[in-house]
Amino acid sequence: MTTPCGTAVADAAELLTDELVTNAVRHGGGWFKVTASVGTRRVRVAVSDRSGAAPLVVYRPGHSLDHGRGLTIVDALASNWGIERHEAEKQIWFEIDLPD
Repeated sequence: MTTPCGTAVADAAELLTDELVTNAVRHGGGWFKVTASVGTRRVRVAVSDRSGAAPLVVYRPGHSLDHGRGLTIVDALASNWGIERHEAEKQIWFEIDLPD
């Protein structure tokens, strides 16, 4: 199925959303909220959870842990990403630029 933003962008957005939701379930107490938007220049997805703890930073490729690659994948595939805190919630977001 083709999407308005292209299959490659949709596949990347799906993978990155899955990584962030998995992190929210595992480390954020199970409650999470996903918001997404598609603009003329980029796709933006944000996943919020109720954990005040900062997520682990991006690991270098090739680390030997069995887990902990979620933000590394986000860092590799997203055009931009970040972490914001809003009162009792933490939000991790990413953007993927759309092809011209």
